[in-house]
Formats: sequence, structure tokens, C-alpha cells
Amino acid sequence: MSEVPVEVYEVIDANKNCGIGSTFKVKHEYKDTGEACSKFKSQALAITRTDWGWTWFCHRCGNKGGFKRMDNLSAEDIKERIRTLTKKEIDPVIHMPHDTIQIHPVDLAGNSGNIPWSAQTWLFENGISGYHLNLFFFGWSPLHRRVIIPVYSSPMTHINFDIPKLVGWVGRDPEKLTREERIKYKRPKYLTKKCKMNNRLLFAAGPKVMDEINNQLCVILVEDAISAIRVFDASRCWGIGLLCDSVPRFLLDNIGLNKLIILWLDPNMHRKMIQDCIAFRSLGYNIRYVLSKKDPKHYQDYEIRTIIAAASASANGVNTEKLEYIKE
Repeated sequence: MSEVPVEVYEVIDANKNCGIGSTFKVKHEYKDTGEACSKFKSQALAITRTDWGWTWFCHRCGNKGGFKRMDNLSAEDIKERIRTLTKKEIDPVIHMPHDTIQIHPVDLAGNSGNIPWSAQTWLFENGISGYHLNLFFFGWSPLHRRVIIPVYSSPMTHINFDIPKLVGWVGRDPEKLTREERIKYKRPKYLTKKCKMNNRLLFAAGPKVMDEINNQLCVILVEDAISAIRVFDASRCWGIGLLCDSVPRFLLDNIGLNKLIILWLDPNMHRKMIQDCIAFRSLGYNIRYVLSKKDPKHYQDYEIRTIIAAASASANGVNTEKLEYIKE
């Protein structure tokens, strides 16, 4: 929720008994300067009474929010109530599942009893070692029966955070089920949870030292967290897991125009990758694509480095079928 404009308090206090659907358009002033959002839109802020409470939206600056009705409250009570609701709504606090057990390197040996064999096998098959477990704090939730991958903020994906904070988590089912079995037993492959102030959850695997962050010249965009880890581990380039198949514009803005972006999604997304790269290049972004028959995490480290180097040297992108020393 955005910061509540003072005009919202005033309208609610003056129109407690208005009917549902009533909309009040008023001037929205900037907090610091006292100037209106727009000289030509003196009534850019729309405040509406709904059947469940109030909403507001400034058509100029985009400030918006809402809360439940507050009948029979004074102006001061309304302000205090909104402050409480706003703090609760935007507080970037999220917790791992309450029964999460952190996975330690010894758990990969198969004799600790903390995680099932299916989880150990899945971690091993995806190239996750004890080093990765300690670096990214993998966990296991007996309740969800999933490997839990915490998602922390980073300078590349969450520029509003000064220090890394937990902003969400991804739960991966390690069982090898078919699509029909997952539908039948209602066991999706992934579960995700994010804090309320995040519109989009992004997993970033990259350097921790600011000097190394600033010197990074290449960013690899992949679909899942494991692929992001493997890409970073093999190439030392930023690996960002989109956790879906679309690239948010704000991420490209954070990366900037001076860095090379390589889009490497799963094999079923080839056509979309080419279309996205054409569109983003028209906006000035230096972006390439990788067309492969396997997910990035299923390649060996030397293969990942070879593919990234080939994509970096190409004009538009690369098809791994045409590369030597790559086993498809």
C-alpha cells in the first residue's frame, strides 16, 4: 500500500454517511513541496466508497490503496486506524513454513534422517552441494513435503532494500510425478509465498560484495531458482530466476542499458524468447537469447560457460544444437 494522502483522511471524515459508489475527486499535493501532482489535473486523486470500505487512486502519480470501512470514527481515530493498517499491510516481514528444517551438508549423505531420500536425490540431480546449502539456506518442510528455497532481496531485484531481507520462498516437490498425477493428487510442482509489498518474486544468485556487483557486465535470466544458482556458480554472472516465463519491465530498468542480458528460458519458450528479445532490443536493451533442448540446470558447468560465451558473442542469440561440445 502506498503512503496515505492526507486528502483521504479529510474526505472520509467529511463524508462518513455517503452512499456506496460515491466518488470524490480532489487535488493531490506532494508531501514535501505542497505542489499539485499536475497543474492541468487539479483533481487527480479519486476517493471512492465501496461496499467494504474506501479506496483511492491518483491518476497522476499512481498512489493507490484501500481499507475497510470506518464508520463512527473521528478524524484522529481514522488516522490512527489507517496508520496501523498501513504498517501491517506493507511491513515486509515473511516467515518460512513453521516446520522448516534447514538442510545441512551432512543431510546429503543419506544417513541423517532429516530429509527423505526423494529430496536428497532431487538436490543431487540438480547439482546442489553442501556449499550451495550453506550459501542459500535450503530447507525441508515435512508439512508441505517440499524443499524450501528462501528468496532474499538483492541490489539487482529489490532496489528498495538496503540490506538483504527475506521476501518470499519457493517450495519444490521432489517427487517424480506425471502431470496427470499432480492434478489428481493436487500436488503442484511449485508453491510460492511472497511478502505483500512485492508485486513479483525474483530469485537472485549473485555476488555479495558491492564492488563485484558494480563490475558485473552480464546478467542471465532463467525460469527457476536452481537454474539461477547453477548459472551463477558456473559463470560468476548474475543468475536471476524469474519464477515464471515473463520478464518484468522493472527488472530490465534495474539492470540498465549498459549490461548484457541473456534470456535463457525452458525449451518450450523458444518462440516467446525471440519475440521478447526483439521487443526489448527496440527499447535499447542489450539482450540475447539462448535456445536449448534442456533447462540451464541440466548442463555441466563447462557447457554453461560455453553457451553464455557463444550468446555474448552473437548478434541476436544462439541455438545450442549448433554448438560443438554441447551434449543435447
